[in-house]
Amino acid sequence: EFFLSFSIIRNTSRIMDTNVPPGAITSINGMRVLSMFWVILGHTFLFMTLASGLTSNLLTSYKVVQRFSFQVILNATVSVDSFFFLSGLLVAYLSMRHMDKTNGRLNLFKYYFHRFWRLTPAYMLVILFFNKLTRFLGDGPLWYTVQLNRPCDKYWWTNLLYINNFYPKELTDECLGWSWYLANDMQFYIISPIFLFAAHRFRWPGLLVSVGLFLVASFSSTIGIIVADNMNVVGTTNPQGVNPTDLVYIKPYTRIAPYLTGIVLGYILHRYEADKKKGITRVPGPVIMLCGWCLAIICAVAPLYGTYKTVKKDHPSPFNRAENVMYGTFMRFSWSLGLAWVVYACHIGKGGLVNKILSARFWIPLSRLTYMAYLVHIIVLLVIFTSTRTLFYYSDVNISWNFLSAVSAAYLCAFIVSVTIEMPMMQLEKILFKTDRKKD
Repeated sequence: EFFLSFSIIRNTSRIMDTNVPPGAITSINGMRVLSMFWVILGHTFLFMTLASGLTSNLLTSYKVVQRFSFQVILNATVSVDSFFFLSGLLVAYLSMRHMDKTNGRLNLFKYYFHRFWRLTPAYMLVILFFNKLTRFLGDGPLWYTVQLNRPCDKYWWTNLLYINNFYPKELTDECLGWSWYLANDMQFYIISPIFLFAAHRFRWPGLLVSVGLFLVASFSSTIGIIVADNMNVVGTTNPQGVNPTDLVYIKPYTRIAPYLTGIVLGYILHRYEADKKKGITRVPGPVIMLCGWCLAIICAVAPLYGTYKTVKKDHPSPFNRAENVMYGTFMRFSWSLGLAWVVYACHIGKGGLVNKILSARFWIPLSRLTYMAYLVHIIVLLVIFTSTRTLFYYSDVNISWNFLSAVSAAYLCAFIVSVTIEMPMMQLEKILFKTDRKKD
């Protein structure tokens, strides 16, 4: 079994398997993949225009930002909140199922080891590759400028400890700057037993009180930071020394709200499945479903298009302090509430066409590759854009081609790393704990 864990054929078949186990939340497969596409799309635009300075018609690309339809790309940062939401959802749903079988017990060593073992081997390999081997993948007038700043030489250990969202203090000094997400996710995972034990022991009161306290703390800290620093959460104009990315964007205490939304929904779906096994099925009526969909649309649209007034072509107006506080504090929570309704409606069989799309089986293999795609996609974009020898001409067609190229290359690389590193490590964990169970 040890050697078979490294079988590329077996691991490929595991990735391509589209069988759905009983009780699975199938809509999250499509949601996860589409969110990853969205992340790549946002970063593609960032590389092609705002960050690289390699665009020959830069003014045209800036004007694109003023389009109403473009706000989906401009506010693509909420795609990461989709991952936080899905992470909290799965942690609660799967852990509560396990705790029901073990009379409320949760082996914390296995709980934490599983997460560390699941994320870290492939993560460290990507860091090693990025730091030592990426330089050999291309050349060109801009190629070696990327190699001048090599923070991984100094700060790789912060990634191993999942504290890189706190140290170093600036995102630009981080090793694998986009891996701040993994640090947040790990930190959320570490504190999750608080909510799990509260929910299992005290049911709804325990869950709502524990989640509510953390939500209040998160909102309060976010409001405090925005007000104290007179921060502009939209745009680039801020007082000297105030960087929203370092102070708010990558910090766990300002980003935990979507994760907590996922925790609550995971408990709701767990109770729904438990009741269904007892022959009890509670489904909201048509009026409640209609109201739910309307509210979900509002919650999802507000974060995406709420900033349009600040960038529109005719008479743009910046946010005032109250708008900065409201948007900066609640926009990600609002987005997660919209997602929560979509997943809930799909799981109880009221998702209609949305459920058919998100739950389609062709998403499943891509969904399994999402973690690795996230790790490697920036490396792919760096190779594409820093090996160029000519300026890019911005157009919707060109950015679409670059986006499709980045998606294809990222998922191809993700597949290679997954079958050679990620999947073998997952199988070795199963062997390890299978042996442990036999001893027990």
